[in-house]
Amino acid sequence: MHRVIVFPGQVARETDILSTNRYAMEGMAAISGALFGLTPTITGFAAYPAPPGLFVAIGPGAMFAPMAVDASRYGSLEASGAVILKHAALTESLTLQTPAPAGAGQVAMHLIQARLAEVDEGASVIPYFNAVDPSMPIWGVGGNGLAQPTQRTIRVELGVKGSPGALPAAAVPPSPDPGWTPLYVVTVPAGAVSVPLRAISPHPAAPRANTGLMGTSPRFAAPARGVPPAAQADDDSIPTASWVRNVVESALSMPVYFAASGSDALGAAGTLHGYGSFDAPAGAAWFNEFGGFFTAPVSGIYGFSASVYASNSGDHVQDFQIVRTRPAVGVTQLAVARTHSGPSRGDFVGMSVAAVRCEPGDKVHIDRVTGDPGSSAEAKHFSGALIRRL
Repeated sequence: MHRVIVFPGQVARETDILSTNRYAMEGMAAISGALFGLTPTITGFAAYPAPPGLFVAIGPGAMFAPMAVDASRYGSLEASGAVILKHAALTESLTLQTPAPAGAGQVAMHLIQARLAEVDEGASVIPYFNAVDPSMPIWGVGGNGLAQPTQRTIRVELGVKGSPGALPAAAVPPSPDPGWTPLYVVTVPAGAVSVPLRAISPHPAAPRANTGLMGTSPRFAAPARGVPPAAQADDDSIPTASWVRNVVESALSMPVYFAASGSDALGAAGTLHGYGSFDAPAGAAWFNEFGGFFTAPVSGIYGFSASVYASNSGDHVQDFQIVRTRPAVGVTQLAVARTHSGPSRGDFVGMSVAAVRCEPGDKVHIDRVTGDPGSSAEAKHFSGALIRRL
């Protein structure tokens, strides 16, 4: 830690002020680096729907990221390429647009990302000492009358990176741009007119900090998906108290499970289908309710169960299966079951269970094998959990 020394009667130098600013910044960076390491870290930035329309609001937060002390000359001080952990705060909410895809049955996955940007601003024509006539300053360097920046500012910038519409099983979120840090993935289906809270998921690589002084501040310690100031109880696109939970750390530290149910029939073989409701840990991004598939976040042994209920409205037979899709490998059948309903048989529930090893990125869902789509299945349930990490 450095401090500038000055003496009474000393002629002031601009480097005294500039060096004091730089030393203070380096001292704060040293403390931040000791807490978080020399890596990007975020705290706050709650995300919630901002109706009407397909908008998401990001609340106040703070971001820490490694940057050069001064990438360019700082006044009369030379540039310094030494890397320290700088930080900035977003003090007001910001609204971002997340459009829906045009193709029927498709979903668009939007990446909300953040970065720190350092800019010189506050341009003004500055008075300088006039050695010829000390009583009359000259304006601009050498009297050129040109404006110069008066402040070097670090600010948080937020952006949305969209992806082309795709069928739910093939949809993947965009990768962060160089120098940007991922925060959230927003999944918007075709035809949507607003963004439900359940469509907003923290990005698994978001470097969220849940400890420290910033984490105790009500202004910055909002949950990953928080309650907007003007929440209305009768608006199901805005989180209610049941949605408000503590910030979770990451997919590696939270329990991995999901349970989904739907009141509609299975689609034709080889097609995906959504679920009307599901349960999973707050902030979990591994279950896609629109496509009805689970994506394994870590390597491990997983257990899955599926059931399909059929009424006795007619004599119908249908087989369904639990399948796993692995990139570059394809589809593997894990288990199969049958429902056979009819007036003489009554209602029927077919059930299937499976335990299988999954690698990160593997997708698991229910699929029809045989039978007439939509004829007899009136409800379906699909659940799973990580049994053991490998």
